[in-house]
This record gives sequence, structure tokens and C-alpha cells, in this order.
Amino acid sequence: MASIYKRGRFYWVKFQINGKRVQQSAKTASKAEALKFLAKLQEEFRKLDPNGNPRHTVREAMERFMIEHVPTLKPTTAAGYRYTVRLLHPHFAALFLDEVNRARLAEYVSARKRERVKPATIRRNLACLSSILSQAVNWDWLPYNPVRAFDKRTVRESKARIRYLTPEEYERLLKAAADYLRPMITLAVHTGMRADELLSLEWRQVNLRRREITLEKTKTDLPRVIPLNDTAMGLLTSLPRHLVSPYVFHKADGDRYGRIVAGFRNAVQRARIKDFRFHDLRHTYASWAVQNGMDLYRLSRILGHTTMAMTARYAHLQTDDLHVAVRQVAQRMATKAQDSAPPG
Repeated sequence: MASIYKRGRFYWVKFQINGKRVQQSAKTASKAEALKFLAKLQEEFRKLDPNGNPRHTVREAMERFMIEHVPTLKPTTAAGYRYTVRLLHPHFAALFLDEVNRARLAEYVSARKRERVKPATIRRNLACLSSILSQAVNWDWLPYNPVRAFDKRTVRESKARIRYLTPEEYERLLKAAADYLRPMITLAVHTGMRADELLSLEWRQVNLRRREITLEKTKTDLPRVIPLNDTAMGLLTSLPRHLVSPYVFHKADGDRYGRIVAGFRNAVQRARIKDFRFHDLRHTYASWAVQNGMDLYRLSRILGHTTMAMTARYAHLQTDDLHVAVRQVAQRMATKAQDSAPPG
């Protein structure tokens, strides 16, 4: 507890902070001036950690993170971080880094839930905060990252969403799509490429002789090769090339498309298809591939998944091998029963 007292002519101040007892002369005979000195001294000590080193705020960490780390990321990832940092700012910016603890994190989760934010979004926000604090650890601003130790079971993500088109829905979508969008939809469904991979695709990445597309910049930063089926080959050979633009899909002036969200949403609405996003075209490719006999290992390589667990989401769509296994077991059991039967 802080207090002031008079010793001789001058007032003295004393208080405890970070387990240490501070006692100093205010060098004034005025009680009002002594109280000001106490407040100023407490604020100065509040900015120091127990070892006497400067404490840094989350705001400082956010600013340094945005200047030093975010520019090293891919544009789409960097944009996501910038957006999320703006969401985190009002909740954490004013705190010192060492004030971010389990209680503060739990308060944040509760506040976001009251705002009816989805668990998946809350987890992404915490992941962004964790990245900032991990950098703070690297800068020796923080001894450890408290987000990593936070129990995230209270923000469990919902079951993975896999929405894919039926063949009839696919035909409706193609008919409803604008002319510039129709080839993108077709190639997405027949290759499993992500939207940004399609929009940034250049002709030098397309090898028609080998029937392959080589993606150099991917979400996982690992290059991958995508084999082309007859539909994809037919599409690519029929597309007109711009005189100077390197892009497969381009505007009239040769520039690449930046965003196609609005155009795709309009096509989905015109086709009267519910609950469907552009990324679901990738799910459509994967689901159709599994249903037509592609094994999960090869599908994983084509999709560029870093773990088989990500591809295993589509395993329930592949049941032919299960029927074969059940028949084989039944046949073996019948054979054993015949072998063990007493001679007639």
C-alpha cells in the first residue's frame, strides 16, 4: 500500500511493487507535491519488470510486429494479420505484455462469444495474438508466450465443413456464371486449385505437353504439380492468350483479377445454390475424386495438404473398398466353416 509521511522538513513516499519495497524522499515540504511525486514514481516503477528492465506494452509489440514481421508474409496472409490486429487492439493494446495472462485471455474469449463471434474466428484471433507474443519472446520482451498455455477447449471449432456440388448443381452454376468467370470455375473443379492460385496462374506454369500445371507459390510455400484431365486440357487449349499479359485469366487490359467474390456470389444466387463459396469448388474436386476411386495419398499430393489428416476429411466418401473388405471377410468365414465341418 502506498503512503506518504513526513520526516524532518520533507515528505517521504513508500510503496511496494513487483515484490520490492520502494522508499524515497519527495524533497518537498508540500503534501500536494509529495502526492504528485508518489504518483509519478509509481508510474515509473510500473514500467519496469522485477529485474529493473523496461516493460513493453502489447501496442508496442503490435507496431513492431506490423513493421518487421508482417511484410515478410504472403500478401493474403499479411492482409489477414492486419485485419485481425485491428480486432485485437481495443482488447489488449493498452496492457503490458506481462499482463496478458489466462484470466485476460478468458475475458477476451467471453467477450467475443457475447458478440456472437464464431469459435473458429476466435481461435484465429488468438493465433494472431500468439504470433505477436512469440515475436515478443524473440525480442526478449517477454519470458514466454501465455497464449500457448491457454486452454482453448472453451473455443472448440465446429466440425469441418465440406460442401460440394452435385453434377446438376455444377451445370446450373456454369450456366449462371459470367463469361469471364466460367473458365475459372471449370478449372477449379477439375484441378482443386485455390482461388489465389488460379488468379495468379501464368502460362509459363502450364505444360500442355506433359499435361501439368506447376504451382510455385502455394499456401504451404511448397511447390506442387497438378495433372490435367481431358476437361482441363480442353479448357486451357481453347483459352485466348493476351499479347503481353502472362496470366491465364486476365482482364481486357491484361491485368490479373484481384477478387472475384462478388461475381461468384451473384452466379451462385442466380443458380439458386445455397451455402456455397468459391473454396467449395476445391471440396468438389476432392469429393468427386474420392467418389471415383482416387486414393487419399494421391489426392493429398494434388491438393498440397501438409498432413494426411487434412485429406482424411474426404475418407467417408470412399466406401467401395469397405464393401470389398466385408465381402472378403465373409468369404473367409464361410471357407473356414466348411473346412471345420465334420465329414458327412
